[in-house]
Amino acid sequence: MNQTEEQRLKAAGPLQGTTILDLANETASFTTRLLCDLGALVIRVEPPGTEPEDMTFLYHNAGKKRITLNLEREEGRQLLLQLAQQADVMLETFAPGYLTARGITYERLCRENHGLILVSVTGFGLNGRRCDEKSNDLTLSAWGGAMFVSGEAGRPPLRMLGSQTEYTASLYAAISVILALMERRNTGHGRHIDLSTQETVVSALDHVLPRYLYQDVVAKRQGSLAWHKGSFLLPCVDGELLVNLSAAQWDTLVEWVDGEGLAADLAEPQWKDETFRQAHVEHIIQVLSHWTGSHTVKEMFEIAQLMHFAWTPVVRPEDVLSSPQMLERGGRDFETTTGRRIPTPGMPYRSKAFPIRVSERLAQSGEQNEELYCGVLHLTPEELERMRKERLI
Repeated sequence: MNQTEEQRLKAAGPLQGTTILDLANETASFTTRLLCDLGALVIRVEPPGTEPEDMTFLYHNAGKKRITLNLEREEGRQLLLQLAQQADVMLETFAPGYLTARGITYERLCRENHGLILVSVTGFGLNGRRCDEKSNDLTLSAWGGAMFVSGEAGRPPLRMLGSQTEYTASLYAAISVILALMERRNTGHGRHIDLSTQETVVSALDHVLPRYLYQDVVAKRQGSLAWHKGSFLLPCVDGELLVNLSAAQWDTLVEWVDGEGLAADLAEPQWKDETFRQAHVEHIIQVLSHWTGSHTVKEMFEIAQLMHFAWTPVVRPEDVLSSPQMLERGGRDFETTTGRRIPTPGMPYRSKAFPIRVSERLAQSGEQNEELYCGVLHLTPEELERMRKERLI
């Protein structure tokens, strides 16, 4: 590769020249949004139908080319096979056996394109006794163990905010695509990647599994209190503050609180013992809550920063997107199909070697039908019109 070509690829992103067919639903569509922003050409294949209005859909699919195709008809499946011949990656989230029952197997795809990487993201994987069960973010949070440790002490388990299982699976899927592309450089062959969303949840259980495996301790629900009882939320006049208790900073904290006459019994000798503090952390929270409740978040945070305390304001979503830090890091608006502009964060990674492309527009459903069917598969305008009328596209 000459220097000019290398500079062009860097300017376009590290995945420039990579074509991805996206047949994923909302459970993994964020995968290709990430890859699209790294320079890949993502072609989203959707059944003919109405335009979704969901904001998550808008965010996940900005920057992708969108075509419509009916896979329930043989002619539609043939068109998909033709598209797959010219793709590097195909991502799908159908139920196990769906594509196979329609004659679209990985073996068949590879006969025409031995370098194709197929990524199948399902709830429980493509095999095992639960592989055919339906699932969603709620059930997978439960089956993966995350729900068991989420919630308040003495209360039922809670599902984590947002579709955390789906975002975790999407991140793993994006990583697997990049790794498979790197491997293909050496072997020339693609891979079929079978990704279980349940297993991605298990792999992200943080302290829960290590404590169980090495200490035989079953983690319990304890609200905002961290498992080590060193972090918790405290109320302020205008919001909440995340507080981290450091053993080395305990005396300074007590002196600060006592200076306002609100330390209660925390200045007594027994509270210097860290084990004693852990055992009676609820009392500490009660005393400190009475103290912070008379101050603003900004006031507490700024003083804590001066003393090098690792305390953090709990910021509202609208404040996050409009914060100077986020804007300086590349946050921007993207345009919906109706012309509405919505603020979104940029990608969290940066590199001087190449720019991160932030997709700013969602294409209309089927907007690139003519471009891809006629320009790539060389169908005639008459064939395209026939397929439209027959609801094939």
